[in-house]
Amino acid sequence: MITLPKLASFPRWLVVVSLGLNLVLIVVVGGHVLFHPGPPPNPVQLVARMADALPAADAEKLRLALKSEGLTPDRRGFEPEAILDQARVALRAEPFDPASFDAIFRKGLADRDATEQAVLRAVTAAAAIMSEEGRHRLADLHCLHHMPPPPTSKS
Repeated sequence: MITLPKLASFPRWLVVVSLGLNLVLIVVVGGHVLFHPGPPPNPVQLVARMADALPAADAEKLRLALKSEGLTPDRRGFEPEAILDQARVALRAEPFDPASFDAIFRKGLADRDATEQAVLRAVTAAAAIMSEEGRHRLADLHCLHHMPPPPTSKS
């Protein structure tokens, strides 16, 4: 058991270093939690949310183009976590089957590519029939991992 006199003999510099390291840890973890955008959104959901920043008529054109490609916001597209979960199961399997492991990633990549190509076709088709204002708003969107900015009115 540590008594008060033993605690008082603890070197002060060690306490200061410990407090400093704790402060650094808190800042690093807090910064990661506050500023990390998280995983990228599903491309179908992202484009559907992009439509919210467009004029109503152009937004409808984009939504219809997505629907014509079979892409709806509730569609389950490429899910990286599901692929990684399947890969983990394959890695733990005894005996290990490299072909099965490879097939998991090839199917995941093919699903991702097919979804992204369908999104590209839909956006291209919609842009071809959009108004000039709609195309300009579409060009102004920045689709990192965040929601698109609200529409700005030109006065």
